[in-house]
Formats: sequence, structure tokens, C-alpha cells
Amino acid sequence: MELGRWITAFRRGIGHWLTDVSPLMPLLNNGKCTFTMKTVPWAKPWVTSLNLRFSSSNHSRQHSDKLYPFKLMSLYNGGTFDKNYNKHYQPIKFTVPTSTKKVEVYAVITGHGSDENGCGEFCVTSHHFLINGVFNNSRIFDSAGTALGCAARVWEGAVPNEHGTWLYGRGGWCDGLQVNPWRIDITSQLDMSRSNSILYFGLYDGQDPNPTSNPGYIVMYSYLVFYK
Repeated sequence: MELGRWITAFRRGIGHWLTDVSPLMPLLNNGKCTFTMKTVPWAKPWVTSLNLRFSSSNHSRQHSDKLYPFKLMSLYNGGTFDKNYNKHYQPIKFTVPTSTKKVEVYAVITGHGSDENGCGEFCVTSHHFLINGVFNNSRIFDSAGTALGCAARVWEGAVPNEHGTWLYGRGGWCDGLQVNPWRIDITSQLDMSRSNSILYFGLYDGQDPNPTSNPGYIVMYSYLVFYK
């Protein structure tokens, strides 16, 4: 289960991120949790540290009007971005737990690798969550492959003046920047008293990807978050 994703900066050896992952609080409801920081071998050497920061209001939860996440449901992961990519995904049926006031899709999605179309790092892909076969919630990585797509995000925290091609836009990420969660309030799209369905699919140029060689891949973790 993934709690957060951060992209190291080209040869700068630095990075400081503060990421709000409060919707994932139910992941921490076990008596004991083990955390692991992972990276690809060629990104060494990095020394990492991770702190979890918690806060609580002065009012008790029973008397607070603020909703809080009480249950998570794991949804879809990514995979090789080829002609079979969307064949892996089937609708997931679910019912909304009693006392739920809000339901949210929480997804972290990034594209990597490079086929003849530059997918998934430098191609424009779209990602969709279809609710009950009617409501299409979509996100398009439309800055992927642009000359200054990531340079334009320095104000968000992307590390400037890196080595390599740090300026180019990418599929949902930039070097030296956290990957912001995509959060969608789908409460109004649901039947709160009956069974619902959700389906994910990803497209290149509005169609299923179909590279001829060296397909890229999508890294994704996604959840349903229930609030009360």
C-alpha cells in the first residue's frame, strides 16, 4: 500500500516535500505499521528521512462538523501501457457503508518509459474513473512532452537547474517534485443505498495504447475513501 510518491532531482541530491495524505489515515489504523522508502537502484546514493505529522482539533470528534476518513477500499494499480493495458481492469462493485457522508476517489498516477510515441513519460495520456457506467471523471496529462512543462512548476517545488532534461513536461510528474494525489468527490454520482460500480481505464490519444515496441508503463495506486 502506497502512502506517498516523490521524484528525486537530477543529480542535485536534494528534495524536501510536505504532502497531505490525510485521506489515507485508515491505512494507519493497525496496531503496528512498517514503512519502507523505495527507489530504483540507479538513483543511489540518497539518504532519506520520513516524518509523519499529525494534528487534532480542540473539539472532540463527536462534536466536530469536519468529516474524517474512516474506511479505505483499494482499487486499481497500473501496469505495462500496451494494447492489453485496459484488459486488466474490470468494474468493481461496492456498497457505501452506513453513516457515510462523502466518498472520494484518491489516486496517484505517473507515466514512465518511452515507446515510439514517447509513452508513458513524454506522451499525453488520459486517465478515467467511470462511476455506475455514467459519470466519467477524467484527468489528462496535457503538458507531457512540452519543452517547459516542468520548468513551469518550479513555483510548486520542482527543483530548478538540475542536470539532464528536467525542463520537459512529463506524464503526471516532474523531477524533484512530489506527486500530488488526484482527489475526486464522487458522492453525488453514487446511490448511497444500493450497489455501485467503478471502472478505471487509461488512454493514449483518446484510444487504447498500441505501441509496436518498448511499451512504457503506468505506476498507479488508487483507493475509495469513505468519510463520516
